[in-house]
Amino acid sequence: MDYRSQQGDTALIRAAGYDMKEVVLELLVMGADLEGANQYGHSALIWACMCGNAEVVRILLEKKANLSHQSLDGRTCLHYACEYGKSRVVGCLFDVLFERFSMYRAISHPFTKYDSQRWIKYADMVTDFVMVKF
Repeated sequence: MDYRSQQGDTALIRAAGYDMKEVVLELLVMGADLEGANQYGHSALIWACMCGNAEVVRILLEKKANLSHQSLDGRTCLHYACEYGKSRVVGCLFDVLFERFSMYRAISHPFTKYDSQRWIKYADMVTDFVMVKF
């Protein structure tokens, strides 16, 4: 499990990239490093996003993979999903962001009514910004 390829890929990174859901789950149960990165700074989550493996992305996010992890060139999993046109993965990432944001608002602002339309506009704005950045 600790073996790395010449590029520094771990078994988890490779399994995430090749959409091997069962292997990803088994590696995580065995204690694979969820945040391990290769020589380019690509984590398993970034690889899954680049390859468009939405189900693997969901698995990694359920295990609390870091959405903010940046590769050596400063890009996150959302950047890569947008760059490679992986719309299902982008939707999955926004679903998780929405859940986390909603839970934060419920805890920190319990008496403030949540406006879902405002979040949708914000998500559109962020997506446009990410797409323009490239």
